[in-house]
Amino acid sequence: MPTFSSKHEEEVYRKEHLAAVFRVLAREGHAEGIAGHCSVRSVVHPDKFYINPWTKSFFRMKASDLVLVNGDGTVVHDGSETQNRSVDASATGLHAPIYRMAKDVQSIVHVHGPYSKAFSALGKPIEMINQDACAFDGSIIDVGFEGLVVDESEGAQIVAKMTPNTKIALLQNHGSLALGQTSPDEAAWWFLSFEKVCRAQLLVMSALEKGERPILVNDEARKFTSKETGNPEMGWLGFAGYYEREEWESGGDFKN
Repeated sequence: MPTFSSKHEEEVYRKEHLAAVFRVLAREGHAEGIAGHCSVRSVVHPDKFYINPWTKSFFRMKASDLVLVNGDGTVVHDGSETQNRSVDASATGLHAPIYRMAKDVQSIVHVHGPYSKAFSALGKPIEMINQDACAFDGSIIDVGFEGLVVDESEGAQIVAKMTPNTKIALLQNHGSLALGQTSPDEAAWWFLSFEKVCRAQLLVMSALEKGERPILVNDEARKFTSKETGNPEMGWLGFAGYYEREEWESGGDFKN
């Protein structure tokens, strides 16, 4: 993790990296119309967070596009063009209560990945069938589906079920929501990695004959692997390659 000489410097870092997250998600096939929202807590104003404006393309997101939102989910209007943009009510309904009630959460990524969306309808747990799954051992919570998010009830439900180790809220019939304790990079990596974990388990399930069970990682290896790959720093590091590629592909345009 980098160190910063000031809160302002870290604020700029968080906004630039959140903008990069949107572009990476788009390149990875997770831009779905106007759906999906990702955010990061402000360092300068910890009771506020930055989030994407409604209808802005993930492919073209820039740090200057991000909207600052209060802890109650209202946009902090300052007369600028960016701050006069609207924010999806379902986004603030999910993000605002989490930031307000879970002070350790620094970033949230929620888009509708196809594999976590499919897996969320099965009512099954993630099994430790490979080392990637081990990173999420004991860090997934299940949240029931009560329809389109229109208020803070689902966000509050997530907080009520969270533990200090929670990385993923698996939203039934909906998809996944990833949580980071350090930066947008971490939350994005948990989302991207979990999506592939869901894909792997769906593939294994489809290959099994009736009555067969997959071979699971043994307990000792599971615990060791979880400790080594499931910590916040490794989450941040996991996204580094994606960030480097996006910086190269775009020439750093997302930082503007």
